[in-house]
Amino acid sequence: MKKAIVLLRILAKLMESLSISEVMISLDGASAQTHDAIRGQGSFARTMRGVEMLIKYCSNIFLGCTILPKEKVGGY
Repeated sequence: MKKAIVLLRILAKLMESLSISEVMISLDGASAQTHDAIRGQGSFARTMRGVEMLIKYCSNIFLGCTILPKEKVGGY
């Protein structure tokens, strides 16, 4: 996990140095329960940590999501 945080920090700084100011993140639900049902246990927390780090380096972060019937995400 620490390696992922270090790599994300390096990537965020690189994006800043290249003047990349926009990033799109996929978030598949407003809660960990929904997002994790689609992406796997713990992925909501990892995504949110990444968003928090990117906020420091990118001026525009867009969240993308796909609206699915609740049967597709375990009834959440």
